[in-house]
Amino acid sequence: MKVMFLLGMYHPKYSANGLCCKNVIDECIKRGWDVSCVVNSYNGNMKPYELEGAKIYPIKPRLTYRITEWCDLHDSSKCSKLLRKLAGFLNKIKLLIRSYSWPYISPSYTKAFYRKARELELKENFDVVVAAYTPIDSLYAGYKLKCEFKTLKFVAYYLDALAGGWGPVKWSEKKKDQRLRKWELLIAEKADAIFSMESSRVYHTANPLPSNFNKKRYYLDVPMMLPFVQAVKTDKKIEKYALFAGDISYPRRNPIPLLEAFTSSCINDDLQLVFVGPCNNPAIFTPYIEKTNGRIRLLGKKTHSETLALEQEATFLVNIGSENPYTIPCKIFEYMRFKKPIISTYAIDNEPSMMCLKKYGYAHFIDERKPVDFNQEYLKSFIEMNEVVDIPDDFCQQVFYKNTPKAFADTLEKIVEE
Repeated sequence: MKVMFLLGMYHPKYSANGLCCKNVIDECIKRGWDVSCVVNSYNGNMKPYELEGAKIYPIKPRLTYRITEWCDLHDSSKCSKLLRKLAGFLNKIKLLIRSYSWPYISPSYTKAFYRKARELELKENFDVVVAAYTPIDSLYAGYKLKCEFKTLKFVAYYLDALAGGWGPVKWSEKKKDQRLRKWELLIAEKADAIFSMESSRVYHTANPLPSNFNKKRYYLDVPMMLPFVQAVKTDKKIEKYALFAGDISYPRRNPIPLLEAFTSSCINDDLQLVFVGPCNNPAIFTPYIEKTNGRIRLLGKKTHSETLALEQEATFLVNIGSENPYTIPCKIFEYMRFKKPIISTYAIDNEPSMMCLKKYGYAHFIDERKPVDFNQEYLKSFIEMNEVVDIPDDFCQQVFYKNTPKAFADTLEKIVEE
């Protein structure tokens, strides 16, 4: 089978969705399929290349992405901070100017996706194109490709929720939902199949597409459940630490409840709290770092392989819950591979990761609405009693089948055959 993937940030600087797609692409390659991927270029490299059996075709991303990427690569440069502010300003201007067509705000980026995908389709004659959202541009390019090539199977892959998902902060929920549903209906009209995450099922059940479109939807889940990772035994003494790995875009993702809950344990017990990943406002960590005499640490960005190594050596793994009931933090499925206790916050009663973590069994939940003293006391009890996870190596693969890349490939194979 010949498959083309359209997605955003990929190798070597993966987004969360890029990592998810890497897992399913690896599974497709494992099955002997011919896989091509149209992705964002990195550091201006526009030359096609091969990555572990998949053919990669870079395209030029949005200007604001390119500016931010340059700043990441030249973080010590004096103009880096100024350029980051410029990128943020340009993005706000673009959103303002194109608010009438949001979430579609970058026609040139969509055109780059479409042109490269069309060029490849004319040459390769694919069986199916899988367009992963986000970004909206890859999804729309897949739609346009299907409009031109009628026999090409088109799969809309919603790793993030479109309808029911995020939108401009100043817009009302009604306005956001109307706009996003309009786009989902447009995509659904041409899609041969729609892959949604299980966490969005409640929304789609309450807000179904027309019956002939709704039959196209398949519920999978974040494909981050890979085989169990065996801990590597070493002679060196590793200090106990709890690790959070991920992007902290404050205030949308708020680490303060975690910091408050852990402060007492970091001061009084033999424990550190370590944060890995980019943060748009490092200053919020300063008082907690000072209060714990550096036992709360902010390491900044690391490669995925470096992050995996830190996860493997951690005593506890930490998650910040989603405030959107229809989107689940994919990090928790990567965490489970290490058979470590997981500590997760929540601010809404129907926080989507809680159900999965309860199935996993070795999890502690911090209710952000509870008093700090209460959270500190119960966290301390959990830390003292839970350092070992006793489950079979294949437990998560069986319980969370929909979160395996195999589930994606099985479903895709079925659709193409039909």
